[in-house]
Order: sequence, then structure tokens, then C-alpha cells
Amino acid sequence: MTGMSRGPWLLVLACLAASPVAAGLALAMGHDARRGEAAQPLFARDKDYVGANACRACHPDHHASWRRTFHASMTQLPDRASVRGHFDGTPVTTYGATATPFERDGRFFFRLPAVGDDGPREAEVALCVGSRRYQQYFERVDGSSGTVYRRLPLLWHIGEARWMHMNGAFLEADDDDWSRHQAMWNVNCVFCHNTGVAPGLKPVAGTADKRFDTHVADVGIACESCHGPGRAHVALYESPVARYRAGLAGGDGGSGRATPRAIVDPLRVGQTESAALCGQCHAQRIPDSIEKIWTFLDTGPTFRPGGVLAGHVTPLARDTPVPPPGDPDTFRLRFWSDGTARLTAYEYVGLTQSPCFRSGKFSCTSCHTMHTGDAAGQLAPDRLGDRACTQCHAELARDVRAHTHHAPESSGSRCVECHMPRIVYGVLEIHRSHRVEVPDVARDVEGGRPNAARRRSFAAGRLCDRARAPGRRGARGRARVRAREYAGRARRRVRFGAVPRATVGAAARPIARPRPGPRSRRLRRAGGPRRSRSRAAGAAAAIRRGGARAVAAARRRPLRHARLAGRPGSRSPAAGLAEPSRDIDWRMTTPAARTTDPAVRKTLRAGWLLLAIALPFGVTLEALHGFKVQAYLASDMRREMWRLAHAHGTLLGILCLVTGALAEAHIPEAIRPRVMAMIRWGAVLMPLGFFLGGVLNSEGDPSLGILLVPVGALALVVALVRVAIARAR
Repeated sequence: MTGMSRGPWLLVLACLAASPVAAGLALAMGHDARRGEAAQPLFARDKDYVGANACRACHPDHHASWRRTFHASMTQLPDRASVRGHFDGTPVTTYGATATPFERDGRFFFRLPAVGDDGPREAEVALCVGSRRYQQYFERVDGSSGTVYRRLPLLWHIGEARWMHMNGAFLEADDDDWSRHQAMWNVNCVFCHNTGVAPGLKPVAGTADKRFDTHVADVGIACESCHGPGRAHVALYESPVARYRAGLAGGDGGSGRATPRAIVDPLRVGQTESAALCGQCHAQRIPDSIEKIWTFLDTGPTFRPGGVLAGHVTPLARDTPVPPPGDPDTFRLRFWSDGTARLTAYEYVGLTQSPCFRSGKFSCTSCHTMHTGDAAGQLAPDRLGDRACTQCHAELARDVRAHTHHAPESSGSRCVECHMPRIVYGVLEIHRSHRVEVPDVARDVEGGRPNAARRRSFAAGRLCDRARAPGRRGARGRARVRAREYAGRARRRVRFGAVPRATVGAAARPIARPRPGPRSRRLRRAGGPRRSRSRAAGAAAAIRRGGARAVAAARRRPLRHARLAGRPGSRSPAAGLAEPSRDIDWRMTTPAARTTDPAVRKTLRAGWLLLAIALPFGVTLEALHGFKVQAYLASDMRREMWRLAHAHGTLLGILCLVTGALAEAHIPEAIRPRVMAMIRWGAVLMPLGFFLGGVLNSEGDPSLGILLVPVGALALVVALVRVAIARAR
């Protein structure tokens, strides 16, 4: 064999050797999304944090469900996908001045009036905070204090699709000062709305000044906020052997205790530790002790998931002293007289005040979940409505009327209406109290606190004490109207429309052949047109050559002139064809039947079998997706494995057919049996391995059945190499 003919096969061998090397070089020298993300402004992961994208590799389902929550989008860098406000150049006039939000070259700006010490100017949006009820905007300011992010005066109300001033978001005296709520992100918002926080307030060498150099591991509330820093966990489970060993051990080796995994599972820690995971943000707090504030402003909070808040922070209460030089009434006015919170961000305080919590069973995860259910509220789907309470108080659900003294179907019989009344204000809405307790009208009347039995707007009470500031005519009235307006507004919820059912696998209907008319019968008696005689001649020649397609066509469409075969003097080309055709062995007309090599016959049959399995399997997957079968859709790993099984089964089935058709001409007879066997086994093992990989898979790894895939791939590669070497010789 000449060098020219060996060239293509040598090229195949070179490609097989070069492809792993090329993949390695591409990964080593190409773009790394993790490095690109960590290099963005604000990001730093040089300690124990790795970022949420590192979790996605092994936990794609949990990562996707977290992405759907509002925690994930609590803080975002501005772009057209994250900015919710209408920066369309329409002026906004409020509180005696006008600002204009506008967009320029994909960047977002406010044209502001004179605010504080600043004259009229343009401010560029550098950060977005919030994505559910309203969205705030921050500008970047570089100065003597380092790089700080300052809140801009206007916010976008998402539910009402309108701009409003920050001064209107609080229940307090109206104020026309546009700089009143010009808070600094580095010392306030950064702690709860981000992950792996390091404000970076450090002294400037040789001076008494301090400068901010703020960094976070993730903008938004990401995985490591609840599960703790993940670098040690990622290093522990980088090896698939370690992951499979942990999976086979069930995570705890059957002991019921969590094995050391260098990560925190909120469902495996104690009640106090579980509540602290949420309380680190859902509780207004001060450092414990107050001198730790400088540590907080430098390296960030000292609390880590898995611990308790004591020793790190002290949640605020009505009687908590206000550090000087603050107003002594600041904390007192945030609570009702009995210590129940009036404002949001005190949910942890209400939880710990609840008798259910003191019993040792009740915690945040008794009702809420991060990874299932509606993102608005994040209530577990199996604990909606009264089920949140009846999971523990089942005896009360047996006779609702006796317990509530209301009709069972009425709102008076709903657990949360009495035990968690809407008496808390925050983010422009009225919320339920998280202090779960038995209602006591006499107690609440004496303390001036509304409850389910005294249905009135809480803003009409003492909540607006601060609105009585002198010189603010009508301030209390405007605050009261605003509270009533939001108290009566129903929550807006996004409802997804029904998904149209996909039409899968329409049945093919055979086309009915028209019955012959008088003209056709006359043509038959006359010997038929030349076209019919030509068709008969062509079919006869094809049968003599053993053409399978022509034989099948002849069986479906009997020749019109075959009955003329024995007629004396007939010149029909079909003469003598009718009788011999009865002796044709129709079973021996397929390519597999015509070959005499049993290895080729087995390979062809394997190809048809794979196609017969893979193609209906693909239709089944489309049906599962079309009908939204959650057992299939809920696992990204299972979907990926089964898609690969369908694709490989189809392609390798075609490979078997093509190889079988060309084997006798291109594969030397000496190696043909083993080569064909390896091709068959490879074609079967690869799709089977992908299918089994999605049967008993974990969230981030396929089951051990995936080991069949490299075995099958190796068989195919060996077969290809043996053919290439044999051809090259």
C-alpha cells in the first residue's frame, strides 16, 4: 500500500493522540470564567471563600434553585439585565426638586440637582441593591476615605413601576432634604447584602486618617453565607473517588451524625445554630462587645455559619442601650411596648421570643426553605397555610371550630391570621410578625399594640411618634395615609401561564391507493402503455440482481402485466417472471442476510437494535420535558446523562450500520471478527453507561454506571487504531 493511501489513517492516529493534549492546553491557556469573575471590582477570594460558581460543579440543582431566589440578586453590578429602573430620560420631580435617570452607551446615570454639599451633576450607577420590592442605586466615590459607594436619592418601586424618593420609604416625618438618606454602602448595606465581606477600613500610614478598600467574595447573598467558607470543602471533594466514597457512605456512614465535610448543612446543626444562620442578617444587631466594631469595619463580621451569635453580635431589643452619640430613643421606637418588633429585619428577635422556639423544636427551617417553593417568601411547598403549624399541632386540626370559634373555611380559622398578625412595616409593605404567640386582646390594648382581634392600621398608633416633629405640618397624616395604602394592597405575584402540551410522535397514515377505473382496465387488456412495460422490465432486472429495494417495491406494487407471462405471442418483458417469483426467498434480501461474515451480520443487527431503542427513547425524553414531569426536570445531572444516552445510542447505531456495510471492503479479514466485536461492545456500553449514570445519580455526579462509558470508548478507540494500523501496513 502506498504512502498516499496510508496518510489518512496516520492522520487519524495523530488526531487521537493530539486531542487530549489540545484540550489540556485550551483549559490551561484559555479563558477561566472563575478568574474573570474574581478580577472584577469589589471581588476578592484570597482567603477561605471560593464563590458560588465553585459550588455549581457538584451542586448544579442547588445552584440553579438559589439563582432563582431574591437572595442571589440582592446586590448586583449594573447592566441591562440587572437594572430594573426605567433610565429613559424622563424627569422625576419629587420633594421640591427634579432628577433625570438616563442611559448612555450601556451605562446608567442620574442627572441630579444640588444635593448636600454637591452642586448639580451627573452620577453614574455603580451598584444595584434589591430586586424584589424596590431597587436602590449607589454611585462610586473615590476620595480621601478611599473608594466608597454612596446611595443615590431615587429608588425604583418594582411593583408599581415608578420612581420614588428614599425619604418616602420610611415611616417618619417627611423631609425635603435630598441628602437625608445618603447612606454609605461600605459601612451599612455591605454586611447583610453580600457574602464574604471585608470592608477594609484601615489606617493610612503616617496619618490619623482611615481609608476603605472594600471587597466581597460574592455580591448578593450566596452559598457561603449559609454554608460557610467553602475552600476546604472544595479541596476535600475535588477527587471523584472522595465524592463516591462519601456518597456510598450516605454522608454519615449510617451513624446519623454528619461526617466532617468542612461545610455546614443547616438541616444537620442544632436549633440555635440553624436560627443563627438567618439571624446573622435577619436581626438588627451591634457587635458583642461594641469595641469589635473596628474589626467588623476592617476584616468583616466574626460570626461563621455553624456557630451561635453570642460572642459575635447582640441582637437589638427595645431596651438595648444606644451607643453614643445616637438618639437614646432610636431602638425603643422600633418595637411595640411589649418588645415585639415593629419593623422588618427583626425576624430572628421575634422567633426567639416565640414559645414554640423555647420548646426546642421551632426554627426558621420549620417553615422556610432556600431551594424549593416560591421565591417570594421561600415557604416550603409542604408547609403552606395551616400546615406550617399543624405539622406540630396536629391535634388542633382535628376540630378547627372548637379551637378558633370561627367557621373552618374562614380567615378567622387560619393559624397565621391570629398567631402571626400583620403588624410589621418594612420595604413599603406590611408584614407578619415572626413572634408566634397566643393572641391576648387585654395585653395588646394595654400595651397599645394591634392584633388580629383589633383590626386597625398600626400606623395610626404610636408608630408615628417621630412624625410629630415641630414645623412639619401634616407629616403624621401623610405617614398614616401611606401606611394604610400599603397595608391594604394585596401582594403582587407572578403567575406562570399553562405550558402548552407538546405534540409528540404523530402517527403516520398510509396513503390509500385509488382503485383502478375503466381506463386502467382497458390499458391492462391492451398490454399497457410503454411506461408500464419499462417499469416491469426494470423491476425484473433488479430482481435478477438481487436488489432489495426493488424487491420490496415489487411486493408492495404487483406488476400489472405479470399475468401476461404465459400468453402465447406475448412480448411483455415480464414474460416468465410470474412463476419463478414464487421461489424467491424474501428473507435473504437484506444486507445482513446477503453477507456471509457472521461478525458483520451481528454488527448490522446491533445497529438496527440501537436505533430501535435510542429513537423512541429520545421521543420519551421530549414527552417528559413537554409534560413537565418534575422527577425528570428536577435533576440537571439526570437530564444531561439521558440526553447523552439518546445521542450516543443514535450515532453509534448509525456507526454500526455504516461499519457493517463497509467492513468486507475496508477491514482486513484477519482482524475483522475482533474489530467488529469491539465496535459492537463500544456502541452498546457507551449509551448504556450514560443511561445508568442518570438512574441512581447524586446531584453533582452520575452513578457508578458511568464507568461503562470509558470502557466502551476504549473499545471503539482500540478498534479504530487496529484498523488504522492494518490499513497502514
